[in-house]
Order: sequence, then structure tokens, then C-alpha cells
Amino acid sequence: MAFLFCTVRSPLFRSLVVQLLLGASAYCHAQDLRFQHLTTDDGLSDNGINCVYEDRSGFIWIGTENGLDRYDGQRIDHINGTEDHIAAFLEDAQGTRWAATKDHGLLRIDAFGAVKALRHDAADARSIASDQITALYDLDDSTILIGSRQVSLIFCDKRTLAFSYWTDSLSLAPARASARPSPSNGWCHAIVPLDEHLFWVGFLNFHETILADRRTGVVT
Repeated sequence: MAFLFCTVRSPLFRSLVVQLLLGASAYCHAQDLRFQHLTTDDGLSDNGINCVYEDRSGFIWIGTENGLDRYDGQRIDHINGTEDHIAAFLEDAQGTRWAATKDHGLLRIDAFGAVKALRHDAADARSIASDQITALYDLDDSTILIGSRQVSLIFCDKRTLAFSYWTDSLSLAPARASARPSPSNGWCHAIVPLDEHLFWVGFLNFHETILADRRTGVVT
């Protein structure tokens, strides 16, 4: 079992977290839950777990310190080509899977399991500006929002795999992104959906958080 700890100043967000935890506690007491302990003995790539994600088909994706695994309730399968520290995982609305790595960029996993690594290349200005990825969010039909340790927030076009960068403090709309990252960047620690429209972004070294509207990109 993995736990997410975060420090935020927003009373609204703290209140939401408390309500969710209380609700989860009440739910657990009302259910007859059965737990299964999975380790490397069962096929995990590593016992260090960074993220867990259930996709629309019911498969459990497990990001470990040494690669990405998929669990179907009976068997654990390792995804070849993901032998890295997996920091975050996402299945987008189109069914494509994405994995963030701590130091080696973004991984795109298609429906057949083929892995494409998108990494920074100093000789290619079109490549992703940072390999240190921390968070993923399915912003809209055409865009993945990426949290980075070095360049805050990155927009990835799902169709072209082109990258652009957040530089407008008042908007997180991809249309207002810049071709190059701002020279002054914060460490994006997490991107969390709060409801159908709002999402929360936490910055570690800025000591601040922001709320944004998914539809308009407006920062509130």
C-alpha cells in the first residue's frame, strides 16, 4: 500500500483531503476487505513502489524503482523498455498509456505494448526540455500536462509529440504556452484532479499551489 504525503497552504484543499480520508475510513469499516501482499517474489520489478493506477479495463499498473509492471489480479507482467524509476503513470482518454521517469524522460506505451522514450536531446530544440518528470495529467483530447522537477509544467501534444511550456501565471491553457521554458522555474511536485473541471498543482520549491480550470486553463 502506498501513501501520498503533501504540504499545502490551501484550507480548501486540506478540508477536501480530510473529508476524503474520513469517507475512506468509514467505507473500509463497512466492507469485508481482503489484502494481498505483492513483492518481487511474485514478479514485481522492485519492492519500492512509487505509483499505482487502475485502468479502464481493470488492470493495475505499478510504477516501481526499477520499471513498470501490470497486474491482472493473478499475474504480474513487466513492461519491457521501462527499466527505470517510474514516478507517475496515466492512461489518457484515447487509451494510450504514459509513464513519467525520475531521470530519463517520458515513456509512451501504445495499445500493443510498444514503448517510445521521449528524452531531452541538447542537439534538438524540439525535444522535451527536462528528463526529470514528476507528474502526469490528461488535460484534454490533445494534450498531456507534465510536471517536471526542472521546468515546472510541460504540455505534450498527443498527436505530434511536440512539447511546449507553461510561462503564463494566469493561464494553463495550451494555446498560451511558449516554445521554450521560462528561465525561472519551480519544481512541480504533483498534479491532482479535484473534480470534473478543477485540478490542483503543487510546487515544491515555490512553496505554493495553484488551482486551474481544465476547460479554460484559467488559474484561480
